[in-house]
Amino acid sequence: MALQAAAAVFSVYSYGQQQRSAKAAQAAQTRQFQASEQKAEIQNVRRIRSQIRQNRLASGQMLNVGAQMGGLGSSTLAGGLSSLRAQTSGNLGYLTDIAAANTKIGQAGLQAATSMSDAALYGQVGDIGMTIFGQTGGYQKAAELFSKKEEA
Repeated sequence: MALQAAAAVFSVYSYGQQQRSAKAAQAAQTRQFQASEQKAEIQNVRRIRSQIRQNRLASGQMLNVGAQMGGLGSSTLAGGLSSLRAQTSGNLGYLTDIAAANTKIGQAGLQAATSMSDAALYGQVGDIGMTIFGQTGGYQKAAELFSKKEEA
């Protein structure tokens, strides 16, 4: 009987330790997700700045060529600049969409990791229950108890 009680206490202690470890792992996964989000945001800002820089360089080159050829007010130059701006705008929209999708992917991964941690936790609770059930006589004791109720 004392051995069963000691085993039950050890099971509960083990469960507590596993729970603390699971919480620490979940906190680490959250920090990893946040760091990944920051990295993606920094990369996205860099790509956006690069698109804007490329747009300015291309616009400057177009204006320079237009000035050298005497066509600063031409519809060709205006159309070229308009096309360049539209393309840059589309690229910036794409980068924004990719950033949003990456955020959703990261959040889904974090939710999956949290769910797996919760599942492991509930599995541990079940293991403790089965340990206690086994230490108190298990199926044989349950069968005895139920057969006594049927006889009465």
